[in-house]
Order: sequence, then C-alpha cells, then structure tokens
Amino acid sequence: MREVSLAISDVAQNSIDAGARHLRIAVEVDEERVSFEVSDDGQGMDKEVLTAALEDGRSFKGSTGIGLTLVRADAKQFEISSEKGIGTTVRASYLRKDGAQLGDIGATMLTLVGEGFDTVLELSIYGRTKRIDTGELKSSLSVAELQSRGVLRLARENINKFIRQNGGANL
Repeated sequence: MREVSLAISDVAQNSIDAGARHLRIAVEVDEERVSFEVSDDGQGMDKEVLTAALEDGRSFKGSTGIGLTLVRADAKQFEISSEKGIGTTVRASYLRKDGAQLGDIGATMLTLVGEGFDTVLELSIYGRTKRIDTGELKSSLSVAELQSRGVLRLARENINKFIRQNGGANL
C-alpha cells in the first residue's frame, strides 16, 4: 500500500470491526518517510489472535483478511500492540524513496467521521502540526453552522488547506 491513507483506512476498518468508537490517528511526513499511528478503543486482541492476524492473515473475527499483512509487507517499520478489552495501536512507516505517498487523508477522515467515529487527527508535515478533533469541532459550532457547512466538510477543508500550505503538492 503505497498510499498511506489507504493503509490507515484498512487499519481503521479493523477498528470498526472491533467495535471501536474513538480513533486517534497521527500522521507524520518528512523528507524521508511517511508514518502513521492508529489507536482505537475497540475490543483489542489477546496474543493468540494477534499472532494469527499477523502470521495467517486472519482477522479477529476469524475470517481471512489480508489488510494487516499488506500494511506490514509494504512498511519499512511496522508495530502492533493490543490488549484485550482495551484496544489496539498500529504503527507503520514507509520510505518516500520507495514511492510512499500520503494520499487523500482528508477523504479518509471524512469516511471515518461518516461511520460515526469521534476521530482525532494529528497531521505533522515537515515539523508543522495540525490537530483536528471532530468531537471538539462539533461542540464549537452552532447548530446552524453545522447544518450549513457540516463537520465533515469543515474537517476535510482544514486538512486539505494545511496540506497545501505545507508542501502538499509533493506528497
């Protein structure tokens, strides 16, 4: 998965399947790497299920899934930690020289918020960071603003503006 936004979407789908309601996504871009971390409050996995997910490509539901396997295969660095009843954190890092790109992180955020998640995105590009918390965004706007502009649109506008202002044309 050369587009990090697709890898994040795949990891987030696992979070949805695990019953998570809150996601924290951190994305970092610098001259050499595109990295991400996704943490959720889903049901988590015990060591046996985590091992099966990584070795056999089985999901926590017992079905076959290749998402984590692909994320892991393409990543220069990959780490996953999970605790039953607490949640899961996935970290991956890709080399830009290998063609890794950020992708449409705004659309990824829109999809997650559309699924009903309260999502916090921390996007760091070349040392500049933008934090968007959809829960805070919802509570800071009037009902009229929410209805006219929509949280999803505002979040995506904020993300895309930040990316453009910080070298996004090359990502």
